[in-house]
Amino acid sequence: MNLRSSKQGGLSSPKGEQRGVYTIAAVAIISALTLIAARSITSTTVDSVRLTSNTHFAAEASLAAEAAVSQARVWLETPNDPSTVIWPASQAGTVVEFDVVNGGQTSTRSYATTFGFQVSGEYVRVFGKASNGAGSTAVVSEWVKEEKLTFDTSADVPLALDCIQGPVNGNPDIHADPDGVPPNNGITLSQSASCPKTTFDNLNGQNGEGVIADTHDAGDQWSRVFDIDRSDFYAAYAAGEYAGLGVYVYQAASMPNSNAAPDTFTMPSFPSGAEFQTKGPGSSIKAWGTPAEPAIVVVQGCPSLSGNYTFVGILYIESATNPTDTSWTCDLQGMGAFKVIGSIIVNGTSTAQNSNFEVISADAADVDPNNFPSLGYSGLPGTWIDLEVN
Repeated sequence: MNLRSSKQGGLSSPKGEQRGVYTIAAVAIISALTLIAARSITSTTVDSVRLTSNTHFAAEASLAAEAAVSQARVWLETPNDPSTVIWPASQAGTVVEFDVVNGGQTSTRSYATTFGFQVSGEYVRVFGKASNGAGSTAVVSEWVKEEKLTFDTSADVPLALDCIQGPVNGNPDIHADPDGVPPNNGITLSQSASCPKTTFDNLNGQNGEGVIADTHDAGDQWSRVFDIDRSDFYAAYAAGEYAGLGVYVYQAASMPNSNAAPDTFTMPSFPSGAEFQTKGPGSSIKAWGTPAEPAIVVVQGCPSLSGNYTFVGILYIESATNPTDTSWTCDLQGMGAFKVIGSIIVNGTSTAQNSNFEVISADAADVDPNNFPSLGYSGLPGTWIDLEVN
């Protein structure tokens, strides 16, 4: 009996050893799986952090590039000429910074910005670029259009009227051509196509330049000169939207004394050699507008402009009672010292000119049409493009 019991007890030992082996193997497998899972979680976490950081960098770069576009818009409105910075040539912008909070600590990431332009007629494409110097870069672009009060061609003709009637006496003179060599080849005068006047007596005869006449459509000239409806123009002016832009509206009776003109400039030596009869290069001139910042002056009613009135830009004279009526008469008389650099437009008929007024065209005076008052640039919907984000 004892022997049997002993044999039975001896048979139980190998089974216990097998259970131990299984336990060790199971622990090893579980440990391996745990390590694999931990590594996978760690790798996923690192990737997630990296992805999140890259997303933050890309978002920051894009926002900084948009800020560069905004800087470019301000630069355009100074005013500056976009054709002087054609992309990829660029103008340096200001640094854009972002505060980053991590673990209770705040740090700053900085992005250098630049901008440039592509010009296509009246449209300008604005490029903005931002880079943090560590490989995070973004470039965006947007098309904008300049909103101007007048057309670039508004000052192409120095004297425009509905019609000249009657004799031209005195010695009025117009320098229309930039070469300044008589006979001039530049258009001197524009009248309505329905005006029968074809000879102009003493007009522009002082220096033997002669008159080269052109025609425009009959009727109200406003839309030929202004790129804005008359009613909108007057409403915006009354609301003060043109303050500081060199835009003035007067009634004929409210024209201030010529000595109260808002601007002063030194008379340049024009490329054509043309100069005012009474004011040579180097003279100090009180005027409405300057060659660098020409003005737009609208006079309601026929003004008396004798004395030293000087306008640089566009002088537009219209009827005070019915501005669209071109049958009213405004006589250019007694303007012995009346001067215009740019264009004078009379939205009506002129009779019995007997003055010595003088007009130097914008072309002859080298007055850039881009310098006329601008209302700034407006973005065109749907043209914002994300060119590159890293």
